[in-house]
Amino acid sequence: MKNLKPSKDKCEVTPDHLKLLNKAFKLFDGNADGRLEIDELKQMVWTMGYHETRGEIDDMIARVNKSSFDFQEVVDVLQSQQYIGIEDGRYFAALSLFEAETLRAILHNGGEIDRKYRVALRVQSDYVIDRTKTFPFASKVQQNIADQIYRFVDSQTSYQPWQLNILLKSTRKNVPSERERWFVEVRKCRRRKQIPWRGLSIASLFTIKDEFALLGMKAMVRNVGEHCTFVFLLSFFHLSFNTHALFLFLSLSHTHTHA
Repeated sequence: MKNLKPSKDKCEVTPDHLKLLNKAFKLFDGNADGRLEIDELKQMVWTMGYHETRGEIDDMIARVNKSSFDFQEVVDVLQSQQYIGIEDGRYFAALSLFEAETLRAILHNGGEIDRKYRVALRVQSDYVIDRTKTFPFASKVQQNIADQIYRFVDSQTSYQPWQLNILLKSTRKNVPSERERWFVEVRKCRRRKQIPWRGLSIASLFTIKDEFALLGMKAMVRNVGEHCTFVFLLSFFHLSFNTHALFLFLSLSHTHTHA
């Protein structure tokens, strides 16, 4: 039986992204030697704004095992799914209440589950309702990506800056107008009260192309105002918290057996 494997996929980085990254690289390169020290790289990654804590970045950089980075190495780190803890063979699925209750009964009563799969049933938080004994938990980043995508599918409208940046990263293949059209059409099907969303944080997902869009400006702000605390990419958004929605998630890790 094979275990989960770190993903070898790479995020697409376009020529426009490279230009923005190069500008940011030069601003974070404090001694202008063409390399970023570990602390400089950590600050650059943190400035990109889709990590919830600096501890997540510490874990990511620890996987790289280098003391300094030239520009191409920085690009490789930012492109790599492996460095942020993305695993191939891990899947997330939203369940109806009936499906979740049925699965939990199977798990709780020792029912049979195909040995190729390890399963956990959870809500949209770190709370796990039930799981198979050998279930390996996802990295914080991979779990956050799944959570924010499901919140978007659920037509939620209030996001913290790092949550919006995760959505920007996850939906970059769709232009903002396509995201907005899909969101509006799905939201029409909801029976909940239709609160105007244009003044809320979700609106930025429909105007900003991707998480690279303001990176150069943010790096310049940091360079000019070192005395200021880090300014999130989307820190100008009004924040409010939506706690009424409850999700049940099925997290699956698929392994393969060989004769």
